[in-house]
Amino acid sequence: MLKNRKSHKSLLILLAIGLTFVINSNKVKAEDDINFKRLYGKGRYETSASICSDGWKVSDYAIIASGEGFADALSAAPLAKKYNAPILLTEKNQLNNDVKNELKNLQVKNVIIVGGSGTISKNVETELKNLGINIDRIFGDDRYKTSLKIAEKIGLNNGVVVTNGLGYADALAMASIAATKQMPIILTPSDKLTSDTMEFLNKNSYDKSYVLGGSAVVSDNIKNSLKNSTRLSGDDRYKTNVAILNHFKQDLNLKDVYIASGNGYADALSGSALASKNKSPIILMNESANKSTQDFVNENKSNFKNVTIFGGEGAVKELSVNKLFGTFKPGEIISDTQKVTSEFYKPYIKDYQIDLPQQGKLDIEYDINNFRYFDLFIIDDKGNEIMKISKDNWRGKEKLHENYNDIRLPKGKYKIRVNLRDMDGIYTIKTKYTPEGEGFEKEFNNSLQTANVILPNKEIIGSIPNYKDVDYYKFTLNEKGSLKLNLKHNQYDSYGFNVTLLDENNKLITEFTSDGDEINSYSNKVRLPKGTYFVKISHLLGDEEPLSYKLNLIYNAENENYESEPNNYVQDANYIQCNKQYTGNIQSYNDKDYYKVHLDSDSKIKINFKHNQTDKNWRIYLYDKDNKQMKELWSEGNEINKTFDPVELKSGDYYVLVVGSDDSDYSINLLK
Repeated sequence: MLKNRKSHKSLLILLAIGLTFVINSNKVKAEDDINFKRLYGKGRYETSASICSDGWKVSDYAIIASGEGFADALSAAPLAKKYNAPILLTEKNQLNNDVKNELKNLQVKNVIIVGGSGTISKNVETELKNLGINIDRIFGDDRYKTSLKIAEKIGLNNGVVVTNGLGYADALAMASIAATKQMPIILTPSDKLTSDTMEFLNKNSYDKSYVLGGSAVVSDNIKNSLKNSTRLSGDDRYKTNVAILNHFKQDLNLKDVYIASGNGYADALSGSALASKNKSPIILMNESANKSTQDFVNENKSNFKNVTIFGGEGAVKELSVNKLFGTFKPGEIISDTQKVTSEFYKPYIKDYQIDLPQQGKLDIEYDINNFRYFDLFIIDDKGNEIMKISKDNWRGKEKLHENYNDIRLPKGKYKIRVNLRDMDGIYTIKTKYTPEGEGFEKEFNNSLQTANVILPNKEIIGSIPNYKDVDYYKFTLNEKGSLKLNLKHNQYDSYGFNVTLLDENNKLITEFTSDGDEINSYSNKVRLPKGTYFVKISHLLGDEEPLSYKLNLIYNAENENYESEPNNYVQDANYIQCNKQYTGNIQSYNDKDYYKVHLDSDSKIKINFKHNQTDKNWRIYLYDKDNKQMKELWSEGNEINKTFDPVELKSGDYYVLVVGSDDSDYSINLLK
């Protein structure tokens, strides 16, 4: 949060939260009854796993489809519904790790692979078998025959859907509905049905069919060859999507609605299985909503209770969703100006109603002329004081202009209260609300329990309104590795931040400070095992001045030849082997690195020690199994690669302790 620095009077913000400002009758209506959720990951594979874990806790079956091409996968949704199975995407030549973990979590016993070995290789099949999973592969010589093979599994009792096999949008627009109704999706060229498709349809009984797309996509010749056919189409994929939704609207569960990008198949394909599980539609959207899509939402959103977005910000932008659902007016500035005459004991008090439909930030600007005492409060709907700004010009009436920006608040109803005493002048207050999605701090996050979940190597923007506020972030390392905390800010004065890294038990790992002159600060490098960690950010000097920052966790995965923190004590020593070089780091003056080695037989051991700190000294201690010191070795700054004299040791356990220079790497090898 940034502020005009001319006045350093009292700003007291008890808890940093955020709001959309609505003054008097100019209220922006919030769709308060709609709950929004986003299922996403780093890419399409992690997103498919995220969708899966949201919809299934245990599943005997799973459908595996290609994440690299849509051809064989388009017909998979009805198959997934038949087996109450999720759809998971994978690479061609290996089983994606996120998918593998999800299969384990779900305790999957049977996997159906959609597509031949040219789409998903035998290597993937082998990996699945190694997990103890039974494999069934459904495929044909091409995408059209693959869709027929799937159709054989589904049957035509409930009808059939026919769509162009060279594009994915129309099939995905229908996928969840076809799955719910157990109608197979048969792919076709645009001009005529393949001979195999004609033979399949002729020998199987069905009483209705649906053709997706206009006549240029699926010809009238094809439509006319089908029984009781209905064409569902529009001028583009989004209008076709709406045509499909409107046709089946009476059969849909509109309480739960799903959103996916119309510019890619992966998220919508994975999501179609989840949507069909709830008998719900998928709305396809572009960066800016098509008018027909907007009309459909406007006409039906009174029925919506839960809206789930498939994919991250790169797939479906938060602003686009918010515009589509009309939950706010981005960038709106609302203001009020009043002529005020008040006395000290008869203050002028005015409340402005506030309605924040979604997490966001508020920028407040105000001008006050000829006043002596001024208070501005933000109060929640329970009457709790969230924020207070006070100005006290006891020497005489003054003029004031200030900005308080980046006040982050969660969804909720509030009021802003203006209290002016001893004033004879005009005040103006303006506010601008900006919704915020991924990449921004979400209040409340002032405890370990409410910490924001973040990802390494992905910047997040946050703010500390005052010394009472604390921001917590939670992250998980799936592999051991090195980590540096990076904090950027633009507070060019004496104010700054405390940044602390904690383990999952709230135990300190490392910390550093970043004051006004250090606008791009780094912690010392820390090597960590896989696990869950927290970052805590607070005011450096206990001042009430608001501060904004950018936090990034610079993480690099490392193999077993690297130290794992914490290893400051004997009981936390890293296990190492002889004749194997290990790299470690002394992160601060009080950091110690313990290692434990086991000798199977009596041995002569030489310790090799390397470093690059030519102006620093290092100490290496050798202890027996009872932590009794046996040797103290010194490596001076210019001894950057030193092998110490051999030590005769009996079989058993020993400990090695390294003590040295701050934020310095070293290598150690016990030569046997």
